[in-house]
Amino acid sequence: MYLEILMDMGLLGAIAMFLFYRHVWRVFRWLGRDERVPPAMRGFFTGAWTGLLSLLIYGAANGHYYQSPQTADFFETRSSVTRHKDSFFL
Repeated sequence: MYLEILMDMGLLGAIAMFLFYRHVWRVFRWLGRDERVPPAMRGFFTGAWTGLLSLLIYGAANGHYYQSPQTADFFETRSSVTRHKDSFFL
């Protein structure tokens, strides 16, 4: 996956993608620890950041960075954070 990212997007694209993954990982960890988020959702986001870690490990075994059946959970979780982030803090 990592060599594929370099070949497809170049060095700047790879840096941007890893910064994106770092941002997503931090948001998942933050939402997993925030007391304002309901307990069930905190568990969901705790599992999401461990899932992101496993996705990055999966990349070492020739995984893909684009949407595929193996990465569908990550992209669905990321979109749910984007859609519902403000509703956690009402």
